Amino acid sequence: MEISDIIEDSFKYPISDFKKLLILGIPFLVIGIFALLFIFESIGISALSDVSEEAILSSPLFSTFLITTLLFIIVTIICSIIMNGIGISVIKETIKPSDSLPNIELKTNLLNGIKSLIVSFIYIIVPTIIFFILVGIGSVALGENSGILYIILILLYIIAIVIVGILLTVAICRLAETNSISEALNISNIIEIGKKIGLIKIFATILICNVILGIISLVGSFISMIPIIGSIIVIYILYTYMILVTYRAYGLLYRDITGNDVSQTAFQQPPTPIENNQTENNNEIKDFNPADNNEKQDIKENTVQNNEKQFNDDKNIVKKCKNCGSENPNYATFCVNCGNEL
Repeated sequence: MEISDIIEDSFKYPISDFKKLLILGIPFLVIGIFALLFIFESIGISALSDVSEEAILSSPLFSTFLITTLLFIIVTIICSIIMNGIGISVIKETIKPSDSLPNIELKTNLLNGIKSLIVSFIYIIVPTIIFFILVGIGSVALGENSGILYIILILLYIIAIVIVGILLTVAICRLAETNSISEALNISNIIEIGKKIGLIKIFATILICNVILGIISLVGSFISMIPIIGSIIVIYILYTYMILVTYRAYGLLYRDITGNDVSQTAFQQPPTPIENNQTENNNEIKDFNPADNNEKQDIKENTVQNNEKQFNDDKNIVKKCKNCGSENPNYATFCVNCGNEL
């Protein structure tokens, strides 16, 4: 697919089934509800500015605030992982290929989200660790003169993150296809797949998607200014839409190199009616084979001849009646003269 086709398809995909969009966005809805609770608790704590610090710490409101904060953090982490897992399901559906939105399956989505998180962490942590090691070495070696080195290292780190982002896109798709973390971390294979898709194509698609989604986010920031309802709409619907768009684009990029293979194996076309008719005709031809008919006719004629011979033989044999002494055919049961049983 061309980049323009991928972008167009990706942004239409989430609204192809708005009911499913709302269902898939439930994890974000839960985050939004807990975010509002956290905000209300924060407002309540800030209202106690005139009270002493000891009184605030000992108040039931502060205890409730701590519990709400802890729940908000836990719920946000879990629901975010589930949404990433839903993204993996979107890629799977796209690779099949299918244009349908996936169903929400909490256990599967949670496990896939954790796998996605692990893969993303490994890809990002490696260049980050290398960057900080080089910065530390530069600081020790150059001291106050390491300013230029820092600028160079930062530029190299940005380039490295861009490359890692491209490879990570392919790795996430590979994870969705194989359900294997080891396959997603097979760097040499990921690079080869990335080359087949086109590294520039992946970068351009991600860049354009992010720019458009960034503009949509700006619109969402104005919507979020609406008290309570605005924040719910942005977190629940807009963020869900953005997740589905992003992962749909990933899947379409990856489908470019898998669609042909898939179509030749799992998606073979069933036999056409013409082929079925041909099979039926062949069966009909086989049923009316002249040789078979001649063989059946010979068997029938032999059977009739044998029956007639047996009947003639029976006619030649006679039975004498014990009562009157008359001769009767062998096949007779009663005497034709006196009627007594033979």
